[in-house]
Amino acid sequence: MNREIKGRFVNGKVELLEESDLEEGEMVNIVVPFRKKEGDGKDIMATSGAWKDDVDCEELVRIIYENRSRGACLKEE
Repeated sequence: MNREIKGRFVNGKVELLEESDLEEGEMVNIVVPFRKKEGDGKDIMATSGAWKDDVDCEELVRIIYENRSRGACLKEE
């Protein structure tokens, strides 16, 4: 049965913050929950408009729908 034990990462090691019945040397799996870091998304937002004058979006959409209607797709070789 899985259980959750709180710990803190300090100097390259996980220190348990609560009592445990783990035996010395026992193997454990550590699951680290995702947490959004401050600044996420700023890099991608900086690229906004980068293709503005390089790509004809309407033509690209037309080509995509044309290929889909013909059943065309890209295949790895």
